[in-house]
Order: sequence, then structure tokens, then C-alpha cells
Amino acid sequence: MTNNDLGGKMKKDTCFSEEKRFTEKDFVKLLFWLLIQNGISQVSESDLKKKLYYYFVNPEFKEIFQDIHKNPLKDEVDILEGLHQEKYFRGNGVWSSKCKDILYLMYPMNMDLTVYDKKLSENGLFLMQRLAYEFALRYNIESRSDTALHIYGTNPNQCYSLFSGTCMGSETSLELLSDGVVQYKNFLNKDLTLEKTKLQDALMADVFLENASFAILREIYDGVIQSANVYTNILSEQELRKIRRFANTVYESNEHLALKGEPFVRKLELK
Repeated sequence: MTNNDLGGKMKKDTCFSEEKRFTEKDFVKLLFWLLIQNGISQVSESDLKKKLYYYFVNPEFKEIFQDIHKNPLKDEVDILEGLHQEKYFRGNGVWSSKCKDILYLMYPMNMDLTVYDKKLSENGLFLMQRLAYEFALRYNIESRSDTALHIYGTNPNQCYSLFSGTCMGSETSLELLSDGVVQYKNFLNKDLTLEKTKLQDALMADVFLENASFAILREIYDGVIQSANVYTNILSEQELRKIRRFANTVYESNEHLALKGEPFVRKLELK
């Protein structure tokens, strides 16, 4: 076999594998079209990559992430190639003039899904539809929040690093709101805290949650909520609205504390 014959065979084999494989480019194109079907016309690229990470690590969704990898430096997926394909070559996205992280989606309302018959099983297509639906549900809750809110679909029962103290004369803290049982892992050394964070009167702790259905991690500066991240597998719109209300509520210093005298965690019940 000549080199030309070998090259031709390799090219055919590559084309065949691409035809059979659900690629990163396929994933991004189909996801964005499904988001349009669910009423979502814009996405934050950075937030999207973080939210997709929690599906990526879920074995149930393995089929649709078969050509996607984790960013080696962050807990997010790497879909740069797929994004570039949609923005630069297919022209299905336009950046916001005010924020380059925001991408406006422009897709036709109809798309032939039979092109994915050889690439995805029936369950694989269902998983893509489910992902887009859940993303849109959370987006609609987030977009009506008074403060910056991000909802991540994952188990909230994990360890959280929290702190409180003063920085340049202003009170700052990272606190946790949840319905779970609180277990303090350890209080971190105060001198180490001062050295690493430049905080004064600092207190830091690693906190582990058990039996929680949601966790809200929020940053507060001089009594004003700056942002909040929610970790939950809840998909009830009514309960997510209540969680959003928790995230936006300013509580008195000793209100709903999980353990008396400790500033880190507040216990709030959904029911």
C-alpha cells in the first residue's frame, strides 16, 4: 500500500468515525438549539462550562459527553472548540457588546434531529433534552434574582470552606445556608488565616453538610449580599423560588444559626 493509499484510507476511517461519534461540536450545536426551544436566547460561556461540569461527572450522562474533557485547571468542561465552531464558522452566536462572556443564540426553530440517529441512542437524545430543560428551569429562577445567583445541579452534601472577618475596615464573610445537618471539620489557624487572606479578626472553618437538599454559599460585604451559589438537585420550581428567596434575604447576626454563636451556617427549612 502506497503512502497516498494509506493517507486516503486514514481519511475515510476518520470521516467514518466522526459520522458515528457524537462530537464536542455536535454537543454544543444541539445543546444551544435545545436551549432556544426552552426559551433561552443567551448564555454566559463561563457559567455554562461550570454548570455542565456537574453533568460531566455524573455517570448517567456519560454518553453525551463522550468527546468532551474536563478543564485540567478548573472544575469546568472544555468546550472551546465547539463554541468556536458555532460562533465563527456557523454564525449561530453573537457576543454581547457590553460583556464578551455573554453569547446570544441565533438558531432556526426547526432542526433535523435525524442526523444524530447514528451518533446518539434514544436515551442519549433524551439526556440532551433533559439537560437543556433543567438548565432553562434554573436560568429562569436565577434571572429573577435581586443579586447574582448561580444554581448548580449537584449533591449539596459536601465540604465548604467558610470565613468571616474584616478587610480594609469592612466586614466580609462567606456563609452557608442549608437545611442539612452541620458538621464542623476544623477551625483553621488564625495566624494562617491572616497571612493568606489579609483579613483582620478572622475566623475560618471547613464545614461538612449531611442530609441536605440544598446549600447556598453566599458572599456578604458590609451587610450587602454580593453573590450566591446554590448547590442542589431540586427541580421543583416552587422550591427553587424559595431557595432564591433565602439567597436574597439579609438575616440578623444571630438569626437561624445552625450552632449558637457560630457565624458560618444558617439552617433554613424548605417545608
